[in-house]
Amino acid sequence: MALLVGGAPTFEPGKLFGDVLGLAAGAAYGAYLLVVSRFRSKMPTSLVMGVTTLSCACFLLPATLAMGESLVPRTATAWATLLALALITHAGGQGLLVFAMKYFPAFTSSVTLLLQPVVAACGAWIIFDEMLGAWQILGGGIVLLGILLCHDASTRGGADTPGHRHRTPAEVEAQCRGG
Repeated sequence: MALLVGGAPTFEPGKLFGDVLGLAAGAAYGAYLLVVSRFRSKMPTSLVMGVTTLSCACFLLPATLAMGESLVPRTATAWATLLALALITHAGGQGLLVFAMKYFPAFTSSVTLLLQPVVAACGAWIIFDEMLGAWQILGGGIVLLGILLCHDASTRGGADTPGHRHRTPAEVEAQCRGG
């Protein structure tokens, strides 16, 4: 992923806090996917979305107030942006993800979500004429290859063939890691 978003990986002490926040965000999103997949098998999408939305709002409200940020947008453009984020990203994107988690394991969903930065980079290239360097193209290729290998590993055991047992997420993960 580091190759896709920024080129050759380097360690810069001044950016350590941002790197730690990035790792924490990844861990939190992974935990979110596991929690949602567990509840989604027993509850409807709307209930899971409502509970996770309220939980996140309760966590973010104190942080927003502590930073002195406004809770109400001040311009029409800000309102339009907020509405677009709510409808397209949250209700649309996260809603479809939560809906799909009833039918796919968390492992499959999380690996497929790695497509997001690749699609974003391609979109920026097409829409905004942003240049992709060799490192970004290499990183995107590695991500796509990893997704392909993990999805191939999850179906290789004949999981869709009658009479074959479905492999556990741990077995699939071990296959993806080469174990």
